[in-house]
Amino acid sequence: MNNMQQHPPGDKPRRARKKPAGAGPAAPREFKAVVRRLPPHLPRAVFERTAAAWTPDDRVVWRSFVAGKLSKRAPAKPNTFARAYLAFASLEHLLEFAQAFNGWLFKDEKTGTEYRAQVEMAPFQKTPRRKPRVDYRVNTLDTDPEYLAFLESLTVDPKEAFAAAQSAEASTTATSVIAEDPKSTPLLDDLRAKKAALLEASEKRNALRKAKKAANDAALLAAKAARKSAGGPKVRGAGKSGGFDQ
Repeated sequence: MNNMQQHPPGDKPRRARKKPAGAGPAAPREFKAVVRRLPPHLPRAVFERTAAAWTPDDRVVWRSFVAGKLSKRAPAKPNTFARAYLAFASLEHLLEFAQAFNGWLFKDEKTGTEYRAQVEMAPFQKTPRRKPRVDYRVNTLDTDPEYLAFLESLTVDPKEAFAAAQSAEASTTATSVIAEDPKSTPLLDDLRAKKAALLEASEKRNALRKAKKAANDAALLAAKAARKSAGGPKVRGAGKSGGFDQ
C-alpha cells in the first residue's frame, strides 16, 4: 500500500503511451528560427552570404526565404518585409546565430533607408518532410525493352530495315482504309432495321387512310342514291294553285 501512488479524488491515473511495434528511431529535434524585417528588395543570395558564418550546412538542416515586395503606393500602403526561416540542428547553434545576427543593419545605398533584422523563434516549429525520392529506373538500362530494341536495330542492314518499314506502313495503310469503309457493322445494321421499320409503319398508315377514304366515299354515294330513289323527280315552275295559264 505504501508503494502505490495517491491521486486526488476524480482524477484518473494517466497511462504511459506505448511505442508502436516496428516504429523506427525518433527523428532528431530541430530548432526553427525566423528572421524578420529584412529589406523588401533583399535578394536571397545576399542574405545567405551575410549569414553564412553562422548558418553552414552542418548546422542548418532546413532553410527557406520569402521575398519581400516594395509598395508602389507608399507610404499609404507599407512595404512587405522579406523574411527567412532557418532550422538548426541544436539550440546552441540557434542562440549563437541570434546573438550575432539579431539587430543586423541593412542599409539601402540609393535611399539611405536602414533595416534592422529581428531574429525570433518560429511560432510553428515543424518543417516540411524531407523524404528522399527514389528513382527505380536507376541501373535498369540494360534491361529496358526500348533500349534493347534500339541496340537490335543497329545490327540490322539499313536497306532491309527500310524495306521492312515500307511494307509495315503499306499494310497499316491498307488496314486503315478497310477499317474506314466497312460494308456492314452492328451499328449500320441497327440503323437499317430501324429505317425499314419506320418505312413499313408509314406504308401501313397510308394504306389504312386510303381504305377509310374509299369506305367514306362509297357510303356517301350510297346515301345519295337512297335519297334520290325515295324522293322522286321534282317539278319546277308550278304556281300556288297548281295550274297553268291557258
